[in-house]
Amino acid sequence: MENNTKRRLVDEAYELMKVMHLEKLTAQAIAERAGCTADVIFKYFPNLEQLIRVAAVRILDSYSQDSQEAIGSASDTLDLDARLWAIFLPYTFQYLDVFEHLFWVWDREDVREAYDVYYALYPEKRETIDEGYTDVFLGTDLRARSVEILKRAAAEGLIYPQDVQVMANLSVGLLHTMINSYRGVYRSSAMPYAVSTEFLTALRSLHDHYRLK
Repeated sequence: MENNTKRRLVDEAYELMKVMHLEKLTAQAIAERAGCTADVIFKYFPNLEQLIRVAAVRILDSYSQDSQEAIGSASDTLDLDARLWAIFLPYTFQYLDVFEHLFWVWDREDVREAYDVYYALYPEKRETIDEGYTDVFLGTDLRARSVEILKRAAAEGLIYPQDVQVMANLSVGLLHTMINSYRGVYRSSAMPYAVSTEFLTALRSLHDHYRLK
C-alpha cells in the first residue's frame, strides 16, 4: 500500500514536470493530481524536494530505457556514443531544467539517493538496464558517463586513451554552450530535435577527427 501511494505521487509529479518548470511545482499541485492532501506527500517523503528529484529520475530513466536497443545495434563504441547522445539530447532540450538540476544543480548524493528510491519503487525498470552499462545510465556526473563510453572506445583501439578526457570535455562543453544558447526556447516542440541535430553534426566531426579506424 505504501509503495502504491509513493508511486502515485511520483507518477503525478512526473506528469506535472513534463508541462511545468521545476520551480513552479508545489506540494498542493502534486497532491491535487494524486487525489490526496499535501500532508500525504510528507508522510511518504521527507520533503517535497526529494519527491521532485525522484520524479526527475523517471525522466532520465525514460532515456535509459530507450537506449537499451542502441547497445546491441551499434557498429562500434563510437557509433554507440553517437546513438546514446542522439537519444539523450531530445530529452535534455525538452526538459532542460530537469536535466540541469540532475547533473549540475542538485547535490550528487541527493541525486544518488533519488535513484535508489526510484528503482526501489520501480524495480522492473532497473532490471531492464544492461548490467554492463550501469555506470553510464546510473551515473550522476554527465562527464563521467561520457568518459565511461569513450574508455571502451579506446580499449577497442578506436581512439587513443589520452584523447578520452579531451573528447568528453569537448562534448559536454558543447552541450553546456548549446543549453545556454537555447535556454529561452527549449520548451517548443520542434526545438529539441533541431538543436539535437546541430549537436550531433558537431559530435560526428569530433569523432571523425579522433577516430583511428
